[in-house]
Amino acid sequence: ASLPADRSKYRMGLLLKCALALVTVTVISAAPLVDQFRRDYNRLLDDDLEDN
Repeated sequence: ASLPADRSKYRMGLLLKCALALVTVTVISAAPLVDQFRRDYNRLLDDDLEDN
């Protein structure tokens, strides 16, 4: 009787899990890039400070 509702709920849960997995993978693969960028940015700031 309430099968369609359960199925759509299940599908929503599946979508949420997929989205969460995608976000996790993206964050994990982007972390080193962000770290590298922050290091380069700090080096630029340090260079600016030394010039003054």
